[in-house]
Amino acid sequence: MEEIQDAVTSGDARSIIAKSRLLEACDSLAKKCSSLEAEVSELKKAQIFYQADETAPESLEPQSSVLFQTRSEPVIRDSSRKESLEKARVQRSILVEELRKSCGIQLRSISKTVYATENGKTVGMAFATERQPNKWFLGLPHADYSCIVLICEPNVGAAKRFIFPKSFCQEHIPRLSKSKDDNQLKFNVYHKNGQFGFIIPRSDPVNINEFLERFDAFQE
Repeated sequence: MEEIQDAVTSGDARSIIAKSRLLEACDSLAKKCSSLEAEVSELKKAQIFYQADETAPESLEPQSSVLFQTRSEPVIRDSSRKESLEKARVQRSILVEELRKSCGIQLRSISKTVYATENGKTVGMAFATERQPNKWFLGLPHADYSCIVLICEPNVGAAKRFIFPKSFCQEHIPRLSKSKDDNQLKFNVYHKNGQFGFIIPRSDPVNINEFLERFDAFQE
């Protein structure tokens, strides 16, 4: 700046122009440098965020239960989620076809997990893989179900299909854990010493072995 003032004082037009252009170039570089520093700062913040996200545990279950608090598996990635969704679709399709052939029961799909019978009864069909040893966490939209099916696929062996009649639904659904917005019912199934159980918050577990392959539950 002082050099420009000296050029003005001396009346050197060429020097004034040259010094002014140099000042403009310096000012432009300073702005670019500031912009780059801001971008670097944002990238560092993003890197910290994604690193935290990579190790964050999945927490779909309510914190009131000790069993839920012990979950430590990583968040489902896109590829494994797609695989799980496809498994769920296949298992539901198999059951729907079995019901049609063996029981003459026609189920009409309302959504991915909700079906309706010919006489208008609502059926919920949830699926989960064994993402923790001997534990399955399932969910269904909150609805007035006449029958609920929980399909639990173990890491080894065939899927276990628990079919609960309306009486079971009426007794236990009101006591189930729900999502924060109250729109999702949460189911917690475990396997221990050859027995399958159904966890209900603030209550004793319910043995559900008797509900394995209970096709007659659809007719209750």
